[in-house]
Amino acid sequence: VSSDPDDCYEGDGQSYRGKVSETEEGDECLDWNSEFVLDKGSFPSVAFASSEGLGPHNFCRNLDGDKKPWCFIKKNRRLRWDYCDVRKCPTPGKIDDKDTVWFIM
Repeated sequence: VSSDPDDCYEGDGQSYRGKVSETEEGDECLDWNSEFVLDKGSFPSVAFASSEGLGPHNFCRNLDGDKKPWCFIKKNRRLRWDYCDVRKCPTPGKIDDKDTVWFIM
């Protein structure tokens, strides 16, 4: 998880442009333009890539409207994907139960 408190995603994370590059399982993400991804024919077109924040990096993204940012990983010499270990941004004005303050009079 990024140490930057602002590195979080909103909604389903389609607009996420942070720098988390590790899955929930602790696997390092592959670069979006890595030979392994390109060889499998999974990398989208250049036009799509620029609009979706892809490029020569391995930061998590959500290009297909999944439930949260994800990335490609290599497992057992196969191309896989997994959700990333990136936190959801807190909703402004929402108070979680654990943040409730009790006043005793």
